[in-house]
Amino acid sequence: MIETNFDTFAKDFLKMMLSPLGEVRTNFEVSEDKPQYVSMMFRPSSVPESYTELEGYSHKKELKPEDAFSQDVLENVLSPFGRVQTNVEIPMEPILIDLWFSPAKDLEVPKNVLGMLGRIAKTECVIVPYDWQLTSEDILDSMLQMLRLQSNFLRLTNQEERKISDIERHRIYPRLWVIAPSFDDDILDDYAPDKAKTWSDGVYSLAPAFLTKIIDVSKLPQNPKTIWLRILGDGEVRKQPIAEVLALPHKNPHRDSVLELLTKWKIS
Repeated sequence: MIETNFDTFAKDFLKMMLSPLGEVRTNFEVSEDKPQYVSMMFRPSSVPESYTELEGYSHKKELKPEDAFSQDVLENVLSPFGRVQTNVEIPMEPILIDLWFSPAKDLEVPKNVLGMLGRIAKTECVIVPYDWQLTSEDILDSMLQMLRLQSNFLRLTNQEERKISDIERHRIYPRLWVIAPSFDDDILDDYAPDKAKTWSDGVYSLAPAFLTKIIDVSKLPQNPKTIWLRILGDGEVRKQPIAEVLALPHKNPHRDSVLELLTKWKIS
């Protein structure tokens, strides 16, 4: 994957800020040991010979009688109009996680040091920073990273033969944070977003089951709590937090190291 200077800066910056608080991993592949199965796929076709065949491998899979009955009925009814495939194993390509953060146990994040970024760092999370105006495709790509990770968590809990409640799921599953310099509000309409009630302006929550929040850096309030997120903005938005970093006292634990990163990656 080809990265821009901003991509590398953003990951280096977030890694530097969050590493003291826990484990941060960037650009790693997530693969599944257990094959993924699609129960059934049907794609209608006006011309029977022009169907699209799902690439994969059909398996004999033991099903509950009611499931087998449902498949047989649907296959029988749909076959004259297109291609029906059942119990198809889909080869899963590895997926690249932009940045994974796991907070160190028994380590309290200082409120006055990282501000809003420190609040984000209270839970395990995937952080995906963009340096352009967010698109719907970007949101889907970011959510795919999260869903693949959540499927791994689910697989592990199934191996442990323990059930987790919806409340526990929301507590232990990783979150997704998508950070963009700006975006049109219209692109969020299909995701039923809501302004995160306990967060500042510029932070939006998708439906609770997705465990996803999206940050519009351009709408964040300009105060010390948001400085380490606003520096991931672009253009004029970024100039203000850079000036604020320069104005920080030299004893600030992050001032000099952040300025070095900005110089290294020619971010201004």
